[in-house]
Amino acid sequence: MSHEMLGIDGRVVYTMPALPSDVLRLREFEHFFRDYRGPTFSVQTKDGWSWSSSSGHPEFTATFSTCAELDAVIDDSTEGALSRMFLEGNLDVQGELFVLLSVAEYVLRHASGLSGNLIHAIRRASLHWMKGLRISHRSSAAPWRLNSCLASLPVDFFQPWLGPSLGHFCARFRNPREALEDAQQHAIKQVCSDLKLEEHDRFLDMNCGWGSVLIYATGEYGVRGQGMAFSGQQAATILDRLRQRNLHRRCTVECRNSAEPLTIGSRFEKIVDIGLFDQVAPLCFRSYLEYASDALTPGGILLMHRTTRRPGASGKGGEVPHLESSGCGELPLLSSELQVAESFGYQILNVEDLSEDYRLTLRHWIERIRCCETPLAETPKRQFRSWFFCLLETAAKLDVGEIQLQQLRLRRATAS
Repeated sequence: MSHEMLGIDGRVVYTMPALPSDVLRLREFEHFFRDYRGPTFSVQTKDGWSWSSSSGHPEFTATFSTCAELDAVIDDSTEGALSRMFLEGNLDVQGELFVLLSVAEYVLRHASGLSGNLIHAIRRASLHWMKGLRISHRSSAAPWRLNSCLASLPVDFFQPWLGPSLGHFCARFRNPREALEDAQQHAIKQVCSDLKLEEHDRFLDMNCGWGSVLIYATGEYGVRGQGMAFSGQQAATILDRLRQRNLHRRCTVECRNSAEPLTIGSRFEKIVDIGLFDQVAPLCFRSYLEYASDALTPGGILLMHRTTRRPGASGKGGEVPHLESSGCGELPLLSSELQVAESFGYQILNVEDLSEDYRLTLRHWIERIRCCETPLAETPKRQFRSWFFCLLETAAKLDVGEIQLQQLRLRRATAS
């Protein structure tokens, strides 16, 4: 790359030779992306360096404030450097965000060809454009780690992209063109059907979010419901929705701090846990099932959604995007999850793959966020960016086949 110096009359006086680091960076980008055939994207800095995947107009651009900041990320061996830069405003992204998924898919598929510090940094950059900073609450006391920062955000943050039902779970699409709201309602009905809910069942939603499943089960099946919310915002919203439907006498909501150990004083015939934002940490799955067993009546049913690593995908690559990578962020194989469940005496009634439904759900959410930036502008910038790119990373890993989502339906043993 070169820098043209202009005279007073606007004519080029001379051209300064490119710095060696500029040339090296350019060559490495060209080498690694030589087989990329996706939509055009570019990487640039505000002080003059740029690279584009083709000669066409870029549909997506990542902009660093300076070359020094880009080189600092390249030289930094810690994978959180680029995330911090993005959240601090020293890296911005513009354009068609779904192009980012194509770039990430290419990087993930060609990771075996990476060589040299710069290429490793390119890989980190592509992954961390999607990760953002993992914001979660650390606690050794909790049986699983929950994202209390996300739960504490106001309902106005979620309404524009989750939709009227405020469903923060995987929708069930009967065809790819089905509206998100219809697919969400289909998912709620399917969950209740799979649980074989009956009137007067004691029903616990362990991750009730904004109450969509809890409200439907209480209203349509007449269950005695209890929800576990992880912020005052969620609990207040659910109670208001219950009162509007005159269901508040049949349903209670408990607000539990994620740092507190889980204690459930009652027993329930049916338990559901399908929220996608507060995933159970895989390495803590035994503790989770132990608590669930204490809450289930003998013969009771537990229905849950689990994100697992596909066979053949690396354990490190299959990290849970929205969990701290502090020993609980690495995804297991489905087979190991089922072994753990069986070791606790659970009967495995059904396992259903929902990966394609999850992919479509995420794309609906991403598109809605992209189209409604103004209503979400009041959300703290770091939190907004972190969760938006968490969705993007998860979608990319689904596209490339690194992770999958299953629905597990388990029955607790009738005798200890």
